Amino acid sequence: MRIQSIHIYSHNGQRRDLKFHLAGLNVITGRSSTGKSALSDIVEYCMGQSEFTVPEGVISDTVAWFAVLYQFSNEQVLIAKPAPTAGGSSCSVAMERRGSTVAIPTFQELNVNTDDDGVTALLSGLLGIPENRTTVPQNSSRVSFETNIKHTYYLSVSKTRACYKQRSVVIPAKRTVSTSSHTRHAADIARCVYE
Repeated sequence: MRIQSIHIYSHNGQRRDLKFHLAGLNVITGRSSTGKSALSDIVEYCMGQSEFTVPEGVISDTVAWFAVLYQFSNEQVLIAKPAPTAGGSSCSVAMERRGSTVAIPTFQELNVNTDDDGVTALLSGLLGIPENRTTVPQNSSRVSFETNIKHTYYLSVSKTRACYKQRSVVIPAKRTVSTSSHTRHAADIARCVYE
């Protein structure tokens, strides 16, 4: 799964597009407080996260919808989500479009047709993450656990954990993730090693 593009829609219907190159590394630079870090929050929000973590300011005040176009090996998936209602901090509804080539919708074409659970199930399935839930009895010292795409936030785009400091080095590492009866290998997980 790669990010093809990120789109934001203002309340008056204007759309801003940020396109990425699918091959290679994309580097985003700019002055302080221009929205670079908010991009990771937007991507997580459009991966099925209900909590809206975009910092208060111009983006949260002026944007009505957020959208991300994901590229998979055989198809594209667009996930769009409305900004939370005024004073709200979460939103669990979304719009989903799938196809070999997905056209970016206009503001007027944005409509809710799924929710965060549907987005999570879709993206998890396309990534090959099997349905897997470990249920424990009530009053247990452990909590029930489900493996899904939400566990990739830490490894993919989270600005607080990404290797963005000047003196950081990204090293591919092999990890084995065990969950109940399923064991999966997560290869080339990026981890930060600081000098």
